Formats: sequence, structure tokens, C-alpha cells
Amino acid sequence: MSILGLVVGGIGHLINIFFGVESMFQIPFTGVASFDTTASYELLGNALYDGDIEVKISLKEIVSKTIPYKVFGFVNTVINGVLVIYLLKYLTELFGNFSEANKWGEFFTRENSKLLNKLPLLMLSLVIYMLAVDVTFAWVLLKDFKILGEQLVFHPDLAMLSSFITVFVLFGVARIYKAAVEMKEESEFTI
Repeated sequence: MSILGLVVGGIGHLINIFFGVESMFQIPFTGVASFDTTASYELLGNALYDGDIEVKISLKEIVSKTIPYKVFGFVNTVINGVLVIYLLKYLTELFGNFSEANKWGEFFTRENSKLLNKLPLLMLSLVIYMLAVDVTFAWVLLKDFKILGEQLVFHPDLAMLSSFITVFVLFGVARIYKAAVEMKEESEFTI
């Protein structure tokens, strides 16, 4: 299903590039910027505020009608799609092995250990790629961004760095699983 979605999405994106159909795929960009402005508001109980506030703006995607950016959007979709397809493939194999192992009592195998080692590597690749895209747009490509006459400078959203925690946890789980496989094999040799 994922492969079919990638193929259909890729064909649709190619049509968009050459025939100028409304954009089907924007370039994902998690950037943030802020500016100071004046505001006034009233809270319950007649509490009033009138003064300066900081407004934070979050940009979730980049849209461009030029062919180079449309091509980059297509390549970006393909790269993300391929990484996600491989992640889903390895997860499916791993859960399939686990469901079979539940019947036979063979959870700790070298094959499962290898699959579990591939998952954090693929996730790390995906997170680093997405961070590289965000840094490239924020610091190199996105220029002269204005809202309400205010010049804004976007930076990559640091909340994305929390994805590294998930990757490190998966690396830890893979390492513990590998140690369990080695202990199981060691105990089988001693018997």
C-alpha cells in the first residue's frame, strides 16, 4: 500500500511539475520565527493588558511555483517515502517474526536482532535528512520573509531534536536485545 501511495504520489507530482497543476506536495519545513508587536486584551474579571508581546510564527511547509523547487519537492517526497517504506517493511517483518515466535518460544534470534538494529539507523537517517532540509531552507534559501511589514528570520524548530531521543532509545533497545540473543546462545552451548 505504501509503495502504491509513493508511485501515485510521484506521478501526481511529476504532472504538477510540468503542467502547473495546483501544488500537490509542498516541501515540509518546520521553521519558527518571532517578532515583537503591541497588543491589548481583556481577561475574565476585567483584567486588562495593553503592551508589547512576542508573536511566534511556525511555518510548516514551503510552496513554490518554480520548477527547481517542484523537482526538489518531488525528490524530497521520494526520499521520505523510501525511508518510511523501509521502516514499515522492517517493522512488519519484526512483528511477523514476533507473532511466530510467540507460538514457538523463539523471540531472541539473530534475524530479529538484525531487524531491530536497522530500525534506529533508518529513523536516524530520516531525522538527519529532515533536519538538513530545515537548516538549508532556514539559513540559505528562505530570504526576505515578511508578515505585516515585519522582516522575519526563520530558524529550524528545535522541537525536532526530540526525535533523537526516540532514536537513542531504539538504539538502547536494540543493544539490550542483542545482548539477550548472545546470552540465549551462550546458555544453549553450555547445555
